[in-house]
Amino acid sequence: MAYYNPIIVVGPNRSGTSMVAGVLHHLGIHMGFDLMIGEAKENPAGYYEDREVMKLNEDLLFPGSWDRLPPPDYLNLARCDGELKHRVVDFIEARADLGKPWGWKDPRTTATLPIYLPLLQDPKIIICLRHREAAINSLDRREKKKSRSECAFLYDEYMRRLFRNTALTDNFTVNYELFVSSSAFTWHTDDDEVIGVEHEGLQNLVEWLGLYRPTYKLLTAARHIKPELNRSKIDP
Repeated sequence: MAYYNPIIVVGPNRSGTSMVAGVLHHLGIHMGFDLMIGEAKENPAGYYEDREVMKLNEDLLFPGSWDRLPPPDYLNLARCDGELKHRVVDFIEARADLGKPWGWKDPRTTATLPIYLPLLQDPKIIICLRHREAAINSLDRREKKKSRSECAFLYDEYMRRLFRNTALTDNFTVNYELFVSSSAFTWHTDDDEVIGVEHEGLQNLVEWLGLYRPTYKLLTAARHIKPELNRSKIDP
């Protein structure tokens, strides 16, 4: 069976897309062949972005870029030249041919999503949202050459594209602050060994995806959610 209904993680930069992609990876979703998993200064838990997707989105945005988004009407499948369109189709078919649940994460997909959607059957879109000031603060820390006002403009533009491009999709919203709150976890132990976990947001996500995942996978996914990495302590 071909899976043309991928799980796509979208949202502005610094809104928790990496955390969600890592959770999906640990649940057993194929998130790419060449993932950025290693620790990074800006993201100690890893980005979980597929380098092929990153390059594809980079080329889809050209002559723009992640921080100079082309006009929305420019980003559609009909606009793509033949070679670029073939690359998009090949990318989708290669993963669909795996015959198992798959997906990808790249914040730039927030803008390029209209190019992919006509080629997909019932994709599931995970929308990552974070408190505006927290996301802007985080982007400002990362982007040393940009002013805070530039970071704010980028966040707001991504949010506009996000709501425009996901309006008619089957989607699930992850609120970053609620998801990573230490109070969201209830750990179950036996002789000081963790044997289970309750996390309403994670359980709701798994149910929405229609997945069955054994306890050990849920535990591994839950351990990837690290409240201590949320440096912007803003209430949800």
